[in-house]
Amino acid sequence: MFSYFCQLISPLIYGYFNKLEELTCYFDEILSERTAHSEIIRIYVLILFNCGQYQKVIDLLERLESLDAVECGMHILSYNHLKKSRQCLSLIEKYESILLNSSRENIPAIFCIGAEIADAMFNKDLATRYEEIVKSFPDGEAFIAIQDFVKKSNEDRSRHKEFTQDLYQKYINLGKPLVIAEQLIRYLDPQESMAANQLIELAETVLERREFSEERYLDLAQAFITTERWADAERLAIKNIDKGLAVSKWRLVQAAALQNQGKIGVAYKTFEEVIKSENIGKQEKDFFINLSLSLGLIDNVVELLEDNLINSTNVLDKIFIIRRLIAIYMNRAEYEQKLKAAVLKYGEFIDHNNCDQEGDYLQLCTLLCPFENDEQVSDYTERRDKYLEKFPDSTVFKMGNINIDEGAEGLLESLRNMLGITPEQIE
Repeated sequence: MFSYFCQLISPLIYGYFNKLEELTCYFDEILSERTAHSEIIRIYVLILFNCGQYQKVIDLLERLESLDAVECGMHILSYNHLKKSRQCLSLIEKYESILLNSSRENIPAIFCIGAEIADAMFNKDLATRYEEIVKSFPDGEAFIAIQDFVKKSNEDRSRHKEFTQDLYQKYINLGKPLVIAEQLIRYLDPQESMAANQLIELAETVLERREFSEERYLDLAQAFITTERWADAERLAIKNIDKGLAVSKWRLVQAAALQNQGKIGVAYKTFEEVIKSENIGKQEKDFFINLSLSLGLIDNVVELLEDNLINSTNVLDKIFIIRRLIAIYMNRAEYEQKLKAAVLKYGEFIDHNNCDQEGDYLQLCTLLCPFENDEQVSDYTERRDKYLEKFPDSTVFKMGNINIDEGAEGLLESLRNMLGITPEQIE
């Protein structure tokens, strides 16, 4: 009994920590030895369905001799997700009595799908019967409203925002049913002020019943940021950091929330932890660097980046760090000597055959003249000539002759030629 209880509770734990994909490996291993073990299959299909592995759900369910209402629903919805409408409708008809005798919350949604498919296949009688079944459920009108919203949105995507607000109004009119809240929250834009407030309202309702996915939690965080609810954004970030979910993204949220609450010291500590982490992408690092610079922590940022450069063994990381240091050095007179050395070091690490990187380096050399001897000048000249020959259409670095003999028009024409601006673009 204890072993079976652990089997049941494990998927919940893995789901909470967003590790369901990892859990599937263990079940695959067990099923390779017990291919027809019904209890394992029944637990496993729940995980697979939540992971979106619908064909695998179908294959495993069809090994079982009988299905309960939950499994019937997964069987039907898996075919629906795979766009196999005919099989989906056939299963709804097959499992109709099992579904109607169930108290599962998604049963009306299944009959909504059946009504839509039947209508598309010109089976009006069946479509009407399924619509009447949906209306007989307590939240039947809510399910019909959702189905109508999805249908309209698919037919005219340009009016999606309008249809979303129509569904929100329906949500209010019907007494705020949970089923609409769960669906509507996926379609609201968290970067738009009104929608962000609506999303927060809906989230409060849904979170009383269940946890969100990682993506939905990030939408909620964005809604808090849009509405400047910084303390709420910070609490949400801490919750997900503690769970170990998408930590680098949640550090971004946490740092922004701290900054906007005036907690500069704590924001900097967060920055320090992240910038030293190896498990974070360049975009996230860039965000933290810019955030700390905006807080006036320039010297601290320089010190951290320089330390990170010394300890880094990854060439791409070194390129990223040096380029960020160059950008900082350029704005501070006291870093003039470091700036020139950094530009030359940047030239050593970058890929000479990369149009953007090499062009960026050559442009820096042209602007800053970091050379200390004739050998460095000669190297620059050779790389410049090769670059111009290899990348004649580069938008990063170009050279040309400026015509000053024909006045302003001659100068403009020279600049247009160098920048690759055509007469058609001017028009």
